Parts: sequence; C-alpha cells; structure tokens
Amino acid sequence: AIPMDGNIAEFFKEVDGLSPEDKAKVLEQSKPMKEAHTSGAVEGPSEVPEAEAEMDLHFVTYSIVDGDLYELDGRMPAPINHGPATDVLRDGVRVIKKRIGQIGDNAREFVVVSLNQDQQ
Repeated sequence: AIPMDGNIAEFFKEVDGLSPEDKAKVLEQSKPMKEAHTSGAVEGPSEVPEAEAEMDLHFVTYSIVDGDLYELDGRMPAPINHGPATDVLRDGVRVIKKRIGQIGDNAREFVVVSLNQDQQ
C-alpha cells in the first residue's frame, strides 16, 4: 500500500471535491508531484532520453467495464470495446497478441505490465 502522508496526502486534500478535470489541472501544476515524477524517472539502469526528445511510446490500459474488455489509448478518440470478457489478463491476451503482431519487428519495444488484486 502507498503511505498516505506527505505530498500525496496534501495533494488529496487539495483536490477533494474537485471534478476529474480540475483534479488533472491541479496535478499538472503540482511542483511536488513533478519533482517526484522526475526523480523516479531517472532511477534505474535505463538510459534516460532528453526531455525534448521525440518519443513514439505511450501507455495503453485494458479494463473490464460492464462485462466488456475496453482498451483506453490516449491516441484514440474514444475507448475501444473488444467484446465480452471476464478476466482482464486472460481475455486481454488475445488483444495484446494481435497488437504485438501488428507491431512486427518493433515488438521488442512492447512491454506489458499488470496491476491486479491477489486472487488467492
């Protein structure tokens, strides 16, 4: 669990009761959050690109809503409904495999991360 103290606690107090759009604006302007992001982004063995470097990378999220698997991709105008699903990992594999197939030789740049509850 993430400790709810310090900058995180202050952020949640500041945005309590705001609309999602207003919360996003506060987050975009938050100096402590920007500093935390920057310090985390430069850790680890990976080479960190210059801030101005052009990148062709982004995040895509898969989620089950009302029994259907949705793909949330910020480059698309709306969520993509991939049909009925009961398990985001198992049912998401078919969509992810198709996406990797479309990437072709650049598939080595494709990374999958799963955040889920322990079901044991």
